[in-house]
Amino acid sequence: MMQLYRYSTLRNTLFSVDCLFFLISCCIFEEKPKLHRAMAVDYMCPDCKGHLRVDEHIILTVKQDGEKGMLLLINPELGNYQTIHHQSHSINEGHKFDFFCPICHSKLHSDLNDNLAMVLMRDTDEKIFELHFSRISGQKSTYQIMGKEVKTFGIDAPHYLDFMNLIDMS
Repeated sequence: MMQLYRYSTLRNTLFSVDCLFFLISCCIFEEKPKLHRAMAVDYMCPDCKGHLRVDEHIILTVKQDGEKGMLLLINPELGNYQTIHHQSHSINEGHKFDFFCPICHSKLHSDLNDNLAMVLMRDTDEKIFELHFSRISGQKSTYQIMGKEVKTFGIDAPHYLDFMNLIDMS
């Protein structure tokens, strides 16, 4: 009986080793997905410089006064205001949210206006811009700024140009 048990255990061990070898060989010899795609536009926290873009989303933490925080996935295309969040949370138009880095938890505030948040954006030419955007849900206003160069996105963008004294900078 003992020999039968050992044979069975040995057979299972060999089977496990064969499976493990098969899995390892698949990982080593099969073509892996390319990790380095063409350089995409990247977004970073201004404090920790952590990367906020994962695949096709900018990931931020948002919180409204008196509410629990939540993760917010934002489309990285400038002027595209689509977002994704967990269904247990709601975002009502016109409410102001605080934005935070999900890595270091720093508040992503803008020095230009209290109604704006700010992250850094690195374009495909490795140029780094400040990207200011509205903290008010439903308000479509984004500003890509480098030095005195300002590009605006969104139908509500002209609203803050006066307040930021950016009209004369263009």
